[in-house]
Amino acid sequence: MSDNEFNDLLNEAQQSETGIEMADDHEIKKVHKRKGIQLAKPPKCQNQFCKAAVISIAIIVFIAMLIQIWSDYGEYIKTHTFPPKVYSMSAQCPSGMETCMTKNYNAPTCEWAGNSISCQIEKPNNHMVDTSIPYERMSWDTSLNITFPKVEHCLHLTIWSI
Repeated sequence: MSDNEFNDLLNEAQQSETGIEMADDHEIKKVHKRKGIQLAKPPKCQNQFCKAAVISIAIIVFIAMLIQIWSDYGEYIKTHTFPPKVYSMSAQCPSGMETCMTKNYNAPTCEWAGNSISCQIEKPNNHMVDTSIPYERMSWDTSLNITFPKVEHCLHLTIWSI
């Protein structure tokens, strides 16, 4: 295409009408109806209720499953996940003996009576008592009472909560 032909086509396009009229802003109207398109209906109350019921049932089933799993494996998880904890650790010496321990943890108040010791401390759940001296008899009703065959050194007393 030569330059002359292009200029001629350009002149013709500029002189012809495009068929689009420009309207003033105050003449523009909003159209609320769409022709040929059916708008979505709002959800019915029954549909909303069914969805809520299904979600509620799913949540209840999930919680029931968690409870069932805990009842089956809860004790196993507790014993294998949570280790025993030291409830009390102390050195108790009869009068006249010195201890090598410099610090105590939650030490009970103890009194010696010969080869027996009586300690006042709150009893933990699932307790276990460990002593450094072999004992003959141990009981824990209101106080911890331990009887030893003979006492030659200080008693290292450890109370576990398991």
